[in-house]
Amino acid sequence: MRVLQSLLLVALLIPAIPAHADLSESEGLIGISAREVGWVVRFPREGYTLLAERDRPDGRAHYYLFSHGSTGLNVSVRIEPAGACTTAEACREAYWRDRSPELATAELLDRSERNGFALLEFTVKFQVPQLAGRTVEQQHLSGHVVRDGYWVDLHLSMMPYTQSDRQIFLDFVDAIRVEPKPR
Repeated sequence: MRVLQSLLLVALLIPAIPAHADLSESEGLIGISAREVGWVVRFPREGYTLLAERDRPDGRAHYYLFSHGSTGLNVSVRIEPAGACTTAEACREAYWRDRSPELATAELLDRSERNGFALLEFTVKFQVPQLAGRTVEQQHLSGHVVRDGYWVDLHLSMMPYTQSDRQIFLDFVDAIRVEPKPR
């Protein structure tokens, strides 16, 4: 009887546990969403490996990090309530203004819009002790979208980087889409 009561209690409590982001794969696409929104961010799955995933304890903010095995492109996607920024452009500017200390010396290359994202392109130079203190340059592209009060913060980076690699960044931005969740 005690086992039956315990199972019943667990069955009643499971719906009360906060759900986190939906991470899915369908038709060759990775999908990322939050429980409160009716849309999903999708991008091509081929070649990407999930390296990290984190959820805020309240279940309303989600972070995923992927890396592409052959191109070396690193992709992170963060979905969280937009808070003070209500447009993609405002979130882009807030990201740049309040950037992390690791990006304090970043050199801004461009602000633009593409495929519904407000973009920043920048580089960061730093010294790598393991390479005898050699200075290395890392390329970044930061993209921002706001929908239904949620901010999608897309971050792409690559190192080493050559100018011809820029097309890899742009192709990714062109391939990503935000679309309604399937019913």
